[in-house]
Amino acid sequence: MIALESRIGETVVCAVLLAIAIGTGLASAGMPMGSYNLPGPGVFPLALSVLLGAGAVLRIAWLHLRPAEEAGEIRLGHRNIVIVCVALAGVAVALDRAGFLITAGVFLVVLYRAFSGATWWRVVVSAAAALAGFHLFFERFIGVTLPMGMLG
Repeated sequence: MIALESRIGETVVCAVLLAIAIGTGLASAGMPMGSYNLPGPGVFPLALSVLLGAGAVLRIAWLHLRPAEEAGEIRLGHRNIVIVCVALAGVAVALDRAGFLITAGVFLVVLYRAFSGATWWRVVVSAAAALAGFHLFFERFIGVTLPMGMLG
């Protein structure tokens, strides 16, 4: 486990968020923006990247312009953080290939089991109920087709 002084650790995290915001902003700037009445696919990623970038810059400025406090410590490598990062990376890799239902199902089972400590059958039932709710909300209520991957 790595330990960093809190101001340095927060600055590093904000710098990473700023890099993500810049990358997302550049990628979404090349997408169609649509019109006022019918926004295109580039509008929301661009807006979110501007907000994320502004937040990161403001946080970095706040960290370095305020008076020094008692030094705290940030520990990197906490078990829960590692589980979430690996699970999210798995979702990014598997979503198109395996589809939403399989990917989200495995993701929910991993997170429920890791964080709830519930028995396997409760974890599986909870994940299935959540997937049914997601499916109903996206497919039926708002009409968004989820990727089916190998099931479609």
